[in-house]
Amino acid sequence: MDSNVLRIHGQGTHLNILQDDYLKPALSLGIYPRSAKDKIPTIEVSDGAVLETHSYIDVGSIEAVGEVHRESYGKLVVNNAYVLIDWLYDGEFMGKGMLAIGNYGEGEGLVEVSGNSFVYANKGVKFYGAPAGTIPSVLNGGGLVLNGGVLMSDMYRSITAGNFGGVDKYGDFSMGDQGYTAINQTAPDASRIYPAHMVFNGGALAFKNATPDIQPALLFNGFYTLAVPEHYSITVGNNDAKLVLAPTSVDSKAVVQFPHAAITPEQADSSGGLTLEKQETNYYTGEQIQGGGTLVLTADNRYKGDTRVEVGTLEIGGEGYMSLALYLDNKLLNRSYRVEDLASLQDEIAKLPQEEQTPYYFGENGDIGEGDVYLGLDQANRATLKISRSRNIVNGDIQENVPDDIHYKEYVLDNGIHGYGDLYQSGSALLKLMNSANDFIGDVFIEKSAIYIEDINALGRGENVMMGKKENAQLILNLQQDTTLNHHIKDDDSAQGKGSLLKQDNHILTFSKDYQYTYSGDTDVQAGEIVLAKGANIPNSAIKMASATVLRAETGAHAIGALSLADKTNQVNIVANSFNDYSQLHAQGAVTLNGQLMVDASAWNTPVAGNGKLPNVITSQQQLSGQFSSYQDNSALFDFVPEYDYANKAMHLVINHAANCANTSAGMLGCYIPTNYPNITPTDVEASVPLLTGSGNSILNNDVSRLALYTPRIPCTSGFNQGKHNVWVETSGNWDHQREKDISTGYRGHHNDVAIGTDTCVEQQQLRLGVMAGYAYSDVHSVGTPAIHNFDSDLFQLGIYGDKVLREKVDMDFQTGYAKAYIDGKRYLPFANLTAKANYQGDVFYAGLGFNYRADNGLSPFIRADYALISSKGYHETGAGAYNFIVKPQYRQSLIFQTGVNIDKAVTEKFIVNGQVGLGIEALDEKNYITAAFEATPDRYFTMPSAERGRLFANAKLGFDYHIENNVTFSVDYRVKGNQSYYENSLMANLKVTF
Repeated sequence: MDSNVLRIHGQGTHLNILQDDYLKPALSLGIYPRSAKDKIPTIEVSDGAVLETHSYIDVGSIEAVGEVHRESYGKLVVNNAYVLIDWLYDGEFMGKGMLAIGNYGEGEGLVEVSGNSFVYANKGVKFYGAPAGTIPSVLNGGGLVLNGGVLMSDMYRSITAGNFGGVDKYGDFSMGDQGYTAINQTAPDASRIYPAHMVFNGGALAFKNATPDIQPALLFNGFYTLAVPEHYSITVGNNDAKLVLAPTSVDSKAVVQFPHAAITPEQADSSGGLTLEKQETNYYTGEQIQGGGTLVLTADNRYKGDTRVEVGTLEIGGEGYMSLALYLDNKLLNRSYRVEDLASLQDEIAKLPQEEQTPYYFGENGDIGEGDVYLGLDQANRATLKISRSRNIVNGDIQENVPDDIHYKEYVLDNGIHGYGDLYQSGSALLKLMNSANDFIGDVFIEKSAIYIEDINALGRGENVMMGKKENAQLILNLQQDTTLNHHIKDDDSAQGKGSLLKQDNHILTFSKDYQYTYSGDTDVQAGEIVLAKGANIPNSAIKMASATVLRAETGAHAIGALSLADKTNQVNIVANSFNDYSQLHAQGAVTLNGQLMVDASAWNTPVAGNGKLPNVITSQQQLSGQFSSYQDNSALFDFVPEYDYANKAMHLVINHAANCANTSAGMLGCYIPTNYPNITPTDVEASVPLLTGSGNSILNNDVSRLALYTPRIPCTSGFNQGKHNVWVETSGNWDHQREKDISTGYRGHHNDVAIGTDTCVEQQQLRLGVMAGYAYSDVHSVGTPAIHNFDSDLFQLGIYGDKVLREKVDMDFQTGYAKAYIDGKRYLPFANLTAKANYQGDVFYAGLGFNYRADNGLSPFIRADYALISSKGYHETGAGAYNFIVKPQYRQSLIFQTGVNIDKAVTEKFIVNGQVGLGIEALDEKNYITAAFEATPDRYFTMPSAERGRLFANAKLGFDYHIENNVTFSVDYRVKGNQSYYENSLMANLKVTF
């Protein structure tokens, strides 16, 4: 004993106080007055020593002088040692085994546990600290600081705050159980509010289940907290607040954190979280304390760290819990109950005093900290996260008739959920899962109300979403992108209600064959599109399509519960690939049709001899009513027409050959060919289009433009050997590619050119005039569609060109000419094994004008315009009989405006590098049109467009000039030109002689 300190120290030291009177404490630590605060009575238990008692310990007791009770102070420090209160002997109920911190409203006590200590308080820890306004985190008021070790108690008694002491008529004080205070929301007088404080800084709080037949108590019990929550606090430092909860005999039983005794950071930057541990060590015996119970959080917790549930269940909100004052062993006690666990709620309420027969419900609050949630340790050690937030509790009173506008009072859970375990939505408040990084491996149970998500990943990586165990439940989707529903969506195995799905977003939701969607509530599609992938079924759910929504069914049979379409703005998409491969919707319930039917026959490639039928596309086992307000398909060859068989509750699709014969080659072919070739298919239709669908004029235009490009575009005052006569010859190879567009063919071409020319300078070297002649051969093949076409052309060209100096650095170049082309074309028709041949001619007139600025630094900006008129004569194919085309003359005009810059850089006196970059725009025709009729129907012409060339394009050139002799120059250029639909590249060589 040193001053007011009792030290119990060292391994083997064991102080056993045999006080067995539950009305008296075994140890009472207190001192008065405040001026003696530096001599606080303290017991230090350290280094393996043991302090044991059968009664209770009161830290911060009172001093009674007659009937005057004065505040006092006390302190218990446990460091690598053991304190055992009622360790082996249960004894009388009231007061036995308590660790009391403060007593009767006047005492201030502090208990500190550190190191590998073990403190056992069989009947719980009871706070009743000092008056309001003091700071319990140091010594004032009731303080429990867990720096290490384990403090263990019976979960039924747990941690309480309130008046649990009394003074008898002789002035002695005694301990009661738990401390009952009236169940009301009226704040007591300020002088009767006493703070209590728990500090987690490395230690653990463990609860055993010594009374399994009784509902466990509140973790932090004190009804004053409803009015003055700031006086009851749990703080956490940089280490987690650790709890070890023994399993209870009924799943719904739990240790409950009473509202407003919130877990908060000790300091603003404290990073600790909350952990429900699998086990902790009883340092006294060396045995393991096993967890696995349930903790219900009903306070607005604000700790910053993660929440870890290694085993057992963490419940947020605790909806359905109520507090009652019940008699036990003739004592009035506060207990928390789940309403559903009580056989007769009225019988329990009747046990209350008459004035207090209004039980207090709670659960509308409850939250976790800022960090993520980690469930379980592995697949063998799983845990549960349960959300039980309330929507129908207002000011502590249960609301029987809740207005619809607050039906979705919501709880937003944006913390990430990881690990191994299941997620339960058990409250009536809407649960919003807003973290797309959730990757927990476990199922999702929506027992009531609904879960709302914006990303399918918020449901974690488990397989199942189970709904409706307690009442009707719903999964609400407001997804931010097209998504596949990659979970089994089912009614709970013991469902009392139905599960349903609500889609609110404008994206596409796909149901997959890899998952079971057996829920029995509605599939309510408020926006966007749903897709039943091949093999997908929703056998028990009625699909309700709101206005402007789309249902698409891929091929194969799909079982659905029922189907109703709201109005004419709905669309149902059916896929038809063949007579044996098409979409079918088979409903158990009623089907109400409306809106538009769209048949996707883009992959149909099956012969149709005459007309055919796709039976039982939509059927009902109950009733088929209504009809589609319109129908269409994307087949140019066939019409898919709905046929309603109301007697047999079925809708079929009748296949007719397309009746529109006047506007497309596909329509013409569909009308005419089946009489001779009944096995015609859509692929054959695409192969039968006219030659390159009219792209021939574009090919001729390209040939002329290249030949015209070879002419010198320089003034007499520029270049090597200025102002003399020139003779030149040029040759090139060119390769180009045009992309297809829908049924219009693309092409690839190989072109070889040769041109010669001569020019001279006149008007005192101010004007260059020249003449040229050229030849181009083109070999072109169709690409991108089933069409197999060959296009060969020979083009002969004559032209004049020149350049006029306008001022010192400005000149104008010009050109004009004419070309004649001879075309040989072939189309192969695979369905008839015939080849249609075409021989015709084309004429091209062209002219161009450009302005150039010749800067001294080798950069020469330019602008120019080039015009061409291409005319192809009409022709009549041969070789394919009735399937030859009669083609009318074709015309195309082109006007290209272009700007750019030419670059010349002399590397040596004889070697010059040159280049060009430019941008251009086509101002007239960006595609061609071809008008044709089958030889068998010569009076029925149709018109088709060619693939689009595009209006904007870019071009570039890189080359060099090498002066072999003073009068001989050899040049090489590589040129590219193109846009997103067309590109070409050329390699050119030129030889020029000057004299």
